[in-house]
Amino acid sequence: MEEIISVFPAGLRDYCRKSFAQGREPEEIRLRIGQPVMVLDREGEWFWDRKEQSISKSLVDCYAWKEIDMKETLARMSQYSMYALEEEIRKKKKQNKVPPVRVLFFGGVDEIGKNMTAIEYGNDIIVIDAGIIFPTEEMPGIDLVFPDISYLVKHKNKIRGIFLTHGHEDHIGGVPYLMKEISAPLYGTKLTLALVDNKLREHRINNVEEYTVSAKDKIKAGVFTVGFVNVNHSIAGALALAIETPHGVIFHSGDFKIDLTPVAGAPIDLNEIAEYGRKGVLLYLGESTNIERAGYTMSEKVVGTTLEHLFSENADRRLIVATFASNVHRLQQIIDIAVKYRRKVALSGRSMFNVVEAAAKIGEISVPEGVLIDVEKTKNYFDREI
Repeated sequence: MEEIISVFPAGLRDYCRKSFAQGREPEEIRLRIGQPVMVLDREGEWFWDRKEQSISKSLVDCYAWKEIDMKETLARMSQYSMYALEEEIRKKKKQNKVPPVRVLFFGGVDEIGKNMTAIEYGNDIIVIDAGIIFPTEEMPGIDLVFPDISYLVKHKNKIRGIFLTHGHEDHIGGVPYLMKEISAPLYGTKLTLALVDNKLREHRINNVEEYTVSAKDKIKAGVFTVGFVNVNHSIAGALALAIETPHGVIFHSGDFKIDLTPVAGAPIDLNEIAEYGRKGVLLYLGESTNIERAGYTMSEKVVGTTLEHLFSENADRRLIVATFASNVHRLQQIIDIAVKYRRKVALSGRSMFNVVEAAAKIGEISVPEGVLIDVEKTKNYFDREI
């Protein structure tokens, strides 16, 4: 309300504009009872509705006029039966209508798994992640659960890209099922795409358009511009996304932890994240796993120190280490410590083999020759050697 700077009869719009164009201010005219008025401010035109005792803004051109006293303006307005020029407002809104940005959640909300989000504006859609979730005990006979993508299939001609934040199953496990239905470019880091390639080969899906991205890169996808921000996670190659839309920036954190002393790679880029905050963020989409727990997630280096102690304290015993196959940095620490204590390493599990193979191909993990052995051959070694 404090921005109101003048009031004129709405019927004198053209006269007011002509006067303004000629560099002079139009004269204020005494209002008649029942006559609609146009209230002008520094941002746009507003209309007073006496019945509702409110001012509603219409999407019309902005014209600023001589500032007047606010109390005097409202006192003058209260003398008359003023009403909103609804028809004109509707016409102007129709002429200047801007479509909204729509955020569509296909999974990953109020659950751990099958993360998948789409952002839509007009004729453009981008998809963030395509994960799965494993069945619960109430789902006998089900191997995995994938989101309902019927909306994306229906509007597949609008999809400008699929952006993968990292390579965990709950974010990339559904990529083959998505790519069977739509054709769109895939964006991800080296390790993420290497893991995706394994899945695409299993499903015999070829000719997928893939683009490797890194932190600081920016990709234009329709009306959207997607920036990539380095974050830390329990898998290498994790990224947050800063998505520039016609209405503002949507910041998608991906899965992350704040690790200022990672065992490999750079720490989470808090400076760049803060810079987006200073510029202004329209919407923040953030991971909330364990958010109800106080404290911080320990650095991966702390885990390495603990492993070192376990190897040292159990020098004559066989060691069995359980870890997520996708935690490449932890696997590297285990291998490095095993080499230090002259032990062999035997991998167990299909996912473990696939991840180590993919990570080794792109240089994310280094395994000295002769360290890895077949799990069936462990019986040929002493306990202190495994």
